[in-house]
Amino acid sequence: MFTDFFRGGESSTVDVEGLQLMINFAAGEDAQDGSSAEIRMRCWRIITKRCGQRVPRIEVEEMGPRIDFTMGRMKEAETGVWTEAMKKPKGVEARPKKNVDTDVVGDKIGRIHLGKQDLSELQTRKMKGLKRSRDGGTEEVADYTSIISEGDADSTRDVEVKRQKIA
Repeated sequence: MFTDFFRGGESSTVDVEGLQLMINFAAGEDAQDGSSAEIRMRCWRIITKRCGQRVPRIEVEEMGPRIDFTMGRMKEAETGVWTEAMKKPKGVEARPKKNVDTDVVGDKIGRIHLGKQDLSELQTRKMKGLKRSRDGGTEEVADYTSIISEGDADSTRDVEVKRQKIA
């Protein structure tokens, strides 16, 4: 339990210059006189000193709290009381949310389901040349009388180029 509480991130390499503190837990055995085992916690300060080698010399000096933990009692509860105490309420456990995932980076990604869209109500771009004039009549649309096919290269690809007739 103590090692889980004081545990840091795992690292494959350690920078000796960056180490400053060490917390040590040692578990003793039961004594002959019937007393329970002890768990000893010690805090040490790590001092790095320069020497003629590439790796610095390390010295350890005791500091901080010095705690000896002992078990107060070893009596377990009755089975009925134990099972009642270990019960978890139903509302505590989080239900997994549907269609919500987390990617490698940790961002939430959700999937949304939409119904079928009615494309007849979809508004398309309104062209300025097709608008009606204010007096009720229709304006003349640009005159595209000169439709020609450009050269042999374009005609093989069936490309038509529209040019507006300039009046």
